[in-house]
Amino acid sequence: MKKTVSVLLVLTMLLALTSTAVASCKFKGDDRIEFVRNTVVYKDHDDGSKTGAVVRKGCVSVVKSTCGDKWVELYLEPIDDAKTGWFKVNDLKKTDRYVEVRAGNMVWKSYVFICYSSGGAGKSSAYLGPWNDSGKWLSDGGYRISTDAYKRVKARASVWLHREPSLKRNYGRALRKGDKVKYLRQWALDSRLVPFLRVRYQGKCLWVSMQYTEIVK
Repeated sequence: MKKTVSVLLVLTMLLALTSTAVASCKFKGDDRIEFVRNTVVYKDHDDGSKTGAVVRKGCVSVVKSTCGDKWVELYLEPIDDAKTGWFKVNDLKKTDRYVEVRAGNMVWKSYVFICYSSGGAGKSSAYLGPWNDSGKWLSDGGYRISTDAYKRVKARASVWLHREPSLKRNYGRALRKGDKVKYLRQWALDSRLVPFLRVRYQGKCLWVSMQYTEIVK
């Protein structure tokens, strides 16, 4: 009897391990997903690898890989396959959405568009530009995204100032909602394809994300 019980216990353990091994994720590689809530970024498929970065609800990305039925690895930038993060699947859903990044008459269509509600410092690099905000394409690559009458940048929410057009080199100061600063008529894109505007703040030439600002009179 003892031998029979031992065999049954071993079989039960093997079945349990097999069930765990075949547990599959509801997503697969190359699936397009949308964040259904503000979501923490993890360095790995492990609860202990939690970072301080939180991706904002409504962002979109594409699946690179999965682990079990709980974890999914997503691209964090559209131009660099090496920039990824791990997320819990309950914070995500499949989608057909993509993001159109607009700057004046220019439009970029992207299936990977990540913005951070917190902890985004350093998580993008300067990518394209800067360009002069001019009337048309010129030999220096200038392009207009505002009119001559619109000469200031207004913050639509609290937004950090940076020394370059990216999330790197934070200046350590932020515009508060409603603040207005002079627009220096230059703009650029970071590695997430987010437009940044060049502004003058307390005598300094700095950059601010267009995600949280607008160009006004």
